[in-house]
Amino acid sequence: MKLHHHAIIVTDMDKAIETFCEFLGMKFILRHPGVGEIQEVAFVEDVHSGHRLELILKPDGTSGELDHITFEVDDVDAAFDRLKSLGLEVGDEPTDVGKGNFQFKKIHSSGCRLAHLFTPNKLKIQLIKYD
Repeated sequence: MKLHHHAIIVTDMDKAIETFCEFLGMKFILRHPGVGEIQEVAFVEDVHSGHRLELILKPDGTSGELDHITFEVDDVDAAFDRLKSLGLEVGDEPTDVGKGNFQFKKIHSSGCRLAHLFTPNKLKIQLIKYD
């Protein structure tokens, strides 16, 4: 299990990208339309550590709120079952996301399998395995 990225809610995507890239020195990766209540998604990356932030535009959301933490795993189903057996609450059962449903370079571009669980403190954990 490897930490992949943190996702935070923003209410102004342009300002969020400007803050993380121009002010804080992160590298812009991509920007893409969202789905449902998510109007838009962008990824930025720390140039030193390679850690990524997923910026999720939800105009009615609370800007700066953590949406989820993503871990890249070798086997989504096995990791999901293990965490579920340890008491994490089920969010979304493991599911395949086909190529083209998301157009994020190395972030959902090649297709993936993912699932969501919640910690006892209601923090959303996303598990992901890329094709």
